[in-house]
Amino acid sequence: MHIERFIKENNEYEFELQKFLDIASNIKDEELRLRVMTQMIKCQEKLAEILENKE
Repeated sequence: MHIERFIKENNEYEFELQKFLDIASNIKDEELRLRVMTQMIKCQEKLAEILENKE
């Protein structure tokens, strides 16, 4: 299952992800904001890898 499809099919995950992005985008310290966003991207990539291996 591709991550995009997983997100679309899982409303709770999509809601929580959007909430995270909203909060992260309001971090004033740009270096910290970029570090947080980079880590979230890594988490998304890992989730995509896990979902792909389940198929």
